Amino acid sequence: MDAIIGVGIATVLAVLSYHKEILDRGGSLAAFLMGSVVSVFGGLEWLVLLISFVIIAWVATKFEYEYKAHKDINEGENGERCVKNVIANGMVPVAIVLLAWIYTTYIQNPVQIQTMAVETMYTPYTGYELVFMGAYIGAIATATSDTIASEIGTLDSETRLITNLKKEVKTGANGGVSLAGELASIIGGLTIGLIAYLAFGIEFALIVGPIAGFLGCNIDSLLGATLEKKGILNNEHVNLVATLSGAIIGALLMLI
Repeated sequence: MDAIIGVGIATVLAVLSYHKEILDRGGSLAAFLMGSVVSVFGGLEWLVLLISFVIIAWVATKFEYEYKAHKDINEGENGERCVKNVIANGMVPVAIVLLAWIYTTYIQNPVQIQTMAVETMYTPYTGYELVFMGAYIGAIATATSDTIASEIGTLDSETRLITNLKKEVKTGANGGVSLAGELASIIGGLTIGLIAYLAFGIEFALIVGPIAGFLGCNIDSLLGATLEKKGILNNEHVNLVATLSGAIIGALLMLI
């Protein structure tokens, strides 16, 4: 039943995302497919985090949008994001959900559940399940932190190059960081951590979210200042690698 409800929610949100110009047509279709996969193989609590990212990203994108458009640093024609952006930010979280499902369905056995269970606010999880959840939280937190850092950071009057903080760069430049953007990235990660705590009942999510989000966001900036600047990676590649980095950080934090 949860899967049916989740697919229904994904359908409604995909349609609304298109009509509200949150995503373009291709992006809305990709979001529907990803949301459906997360609902069927993960559950509603996993879907909540994915939806939270979309909503937070949309709010950050629309914030002071006219100013961004005037400076020609806006996203899309009306703030909408395309299919490439959706896939780059959503591929890693969806892959984690599928891997978690494969593990819990075909690999994990009842003995592991009894001997390795870790009590949380809602239900016991095995240590391995917590690692998957940490990776998922880390990936979503990174995508969220990076998006709002970019959107809020562009409003800061001073942007510096992450590889040389003494050097000022143009707003929106690859590898550019700002105080406003850095603070926004922490807030974004903390928000995802709080939502994950409420969804999964895992208190450590409050630590994983902001740390993985902040570090993943800055890995994105570092890649932008180096590999993207040299033309080795494009923006979508950088987003994908950053979310993967955030997932790894989140998983490692759960092992502590």
